[in-house]
Amino acid sequence: MHALAPTAIVPVRPLSPVDPALLKFKGEYLLPKMLQSLHDQGHVSQIILSLSGVVSQTIQDRLAAWGLELHVSASDFPQIRIMEIMRSLKLNTAVVLTPYSMLLDGQILEQAWEGVLQGDADAISPEDVIASKFFIVLNRFAAEALQRFDDYPMPPFAFPGKLKDSKVRIETIAGLETSAEQFLWELIYGGERSMLPGEILGPWIENTPPDKRHKTKSFHRLLRSIHGLEQWQDLEPFLERLKPFQPVKRLAMMVNYLRRIDSHIPKGGRFLEIGYGRTPITACLLSRLFDSGIALEPFNHNDEGFAAALAFFEHLSRHCPIRLVSNHTCDTDRKPWGRVAFHQSRVEDLDLPTNSIDFCTSRMVFEHVADPETLSRELYRILKPGGSMLHEIGFNDHEDLSSINFAFLRHSREEWAPMGKGTNLWRICDFVALWKTIGFRVDILIREQRHAPPAFLHPSWKNYVEDDLYCYLALIRATKPSMEMAHDR
Repeated sequence: MHALAPTAIVPVRPLSPVDPALLKFKGEYLLPKMLQSLHDQGHVSQIILSLSGVVSQTIQDRLAAWGLELHVSASDFPQIRIMEIMRSLKLNTAVVLTPYSMLLDGQILEQAWEGVLQGDADAISPEDVIASKFFIVLNRFAAEALQRFDDYPMPPFAFPGKLKDSKVRIETIAGLETSAEQFLWELIYGGERSMLPGEILGPWIENTPPDKRHKTKSFHRLLRSIHGLEQWQDLEPFLERLKPFQPVKRLAMMVNYLRRIDSHIPKGGRFLEIGYGRTPITACLLSRLFDSGIALEPFNHNDEGFAAALAFFEHLSRHCPIRLVSNHTCDTDRKPWGRVAFHQSRVEDLDLPTNSIDFCTSRMVFEHVADPETLSRELYRILKPGGSMLHEIGFNDHEDLSSINFAFLRHSREEWAPMGKGTNLWRICDFVALWKTIGFRVDILIREQRHAPPAFLHPSWKNYVEDDLYCYLALIRATKPSMEMAHDR
């Protein structure tokens, strides 16, 4: 044990068995294994689980059985619970981890806490790494600054950004991952805050000696084994070219979005994508599944980012053994996106023929639409009978994507609209009701929610149920009835 190693605090809030803190392999929890090896290798002196009192007693008992020190707090705010523990134990410095902290580099972690202990900074964390490699080391001054942010529960991922706006001296450790590594990790994760699946992480932990579990070389071996790639340097120039226009993690999220909805996508015919952004990766992927397509972007198109995305997609398609979407293709041409017509336009302005589209999709678009009803009616018109649309909609705070909070619900829609925040405050039930009224059959395929009420809820939301108010992400399918479907009704 390193004599100076500080205490590690892990804020956890598992409200269901699918929480990352409760990830299992062969019936055993994986987080305590990795935390224990982190301790046994001397990278931290002790480990404390900081638990919110909103967690059920059943789950509290499960965590208590791990044998780690457990602090249960009445506060649901991680930033407050951390300060409570530091005061209680008279800690001047602490390492803050998360339930995702499964691939921590022990040498980098020690470098960070040694810097804080020596007074080089009040807080140090790695810069722009995947969730499993994130940590932050704090002294008391930094922890006290964080607890002043008391509007909503703040996850540790948000700490560095908040501290940059304060008088705290915060440093970041850069260059820990190449762009190619980040892209390949995120392809596995399926999202920015996602966890490695237990069937991947579990065998790796089993087969990696404890003294190797917190080393970069071991992480590289795991990445190679997952993707079947010995080298990933060839991806680097393409990703570096794309970086100014799209974060690498979001490029992977576009691929993962298509993977998630693949089973719900009809094959063949004509597709429409709304909002391809500056990097039309989704449209390129969809072009493999359809005879032709239309992709629209009225606001964020960028010629250089557009060209860089096409070059990257072509390289992936021809040279990397990575499954992008299903193996179905409509033909064997080498540039399938040649079948896609790209327009810098809104759907309503394009005047597409009635009953001309088989499938429509968007990702994180509908929450930004000022007039969802007009757009929805236009989509109903242009979809063929039996055609469907699939929209992933984000209902959380878009100004602070590092956390899931609903502080904006202290406003009514009427108050919110002139504030220029870019979102429309529609809740999931509003979209479902609208689409059903228009004539669609509606299915909610994915629904993510987190009950985190704001300090003040505007009276205009009083008739909404909590499950609708605090839904932060949904994947919704709406199908235009065919004659047969209408007859069934």
